[in-house]
Amino acid sequence: MYERLQTVSLRLKGKSVREIATIICRSKRTIRLYIRDYEKEGLSGLAMRFSPGRSPRLTKEQLDALKQVIVNQVPAEVGFTAKFNWTLQLIADYIKRTYGCTVEETFPTLKRG
Repeated sequence: MYERLQTVSLRLKGKSVREIATIICRSKRTIRLYIRDYEKEGLSGLAMRFSPGRSPRLTKEQLDALKQVIVNQVPAEVGFTAKFNWTLQLIADYIKRTYGCTVEETFPTLKRG
């Protein structure tokens, strides 16, 4: 929040967007966003907002099903040559084969689950 207030203060003192960006070490685009938010909403426009991020690739039902497979079955029971132990690579392969997406796409969902 301090950075946003400092941006507005510098702007009110007549500094250019380029000068503010250099002082604050942010892009000109970011500085323009801060100024725009202040002009539209006043000081409340400078408050930090929550960014939810990308939507999960696996639904809750798919995630629950994945957990059940990992907990209750061994890899061999779902078509892998490994007999007993799930590894991260096997889980990644299972996700790709079953749900058609990569672990990179699903990792945030797995962390939440």
